[in-house]
Amino acid sequence: MGFNKRFVDSKVINTYLERGKGFDDLFKADAFIFLDKMGSEVYKWYSKGLTDDEIKLNIQKYHESEESQTINV
Repeated sequence: MGFNKRFVDSKVINTYLERGKGFDDLFKADAFIFLDKMGSEVYKWYSKGLTDDEIKLNIQKYHESEESQTINV
């Protein structure tokens, strides 16, 4: 039996979503290495039991808040 790790960042998340795979597939591993803040946020939402659609909405809100912070700087 092996030890499976997965690197998670916004790029990986987008790839899974574009391929029609859900977050259950993404988070099937023994360990996760989060490469950006969004990856860890998505995992927190997933762990709280949010549905795939709810997580997608949260990702959209996350991007909007990041853009507004960039504009206000």
